[in-house]
Amino acid sequence: MKVIKQSNIMMVKRIICIISASISLLYGAENFSTDKVILPYEVNIWNTQETEIDRYVLNELHKKGIEPALPCSDEVFVRRVYLD
Repeated sequence: MKVIKQSNIMMVKRIICIISASISLLYGAENFSTDKVILPYEVNIWNTQETEIDRYVLNELHKKGIEPALPCSDEVFVRRVYLD
């Protein structure tokens, strides 16, 4: 009798695993996610106010022939710093 009860429990566990795997495959992981997806951005224009420091830095970069990178998200900045 004990063997039969344990095998029934194992069968129920397997069925639950199969059902949960089927649901995951059917609906996809994105439907179960609670976090919002944050997309990193890169812009093609400068949209910042110039200050005295900005003018000084941009002037020094211009003298050295260096073009500054455009504004970006923190994720893109970390990638730039790490890869460059």
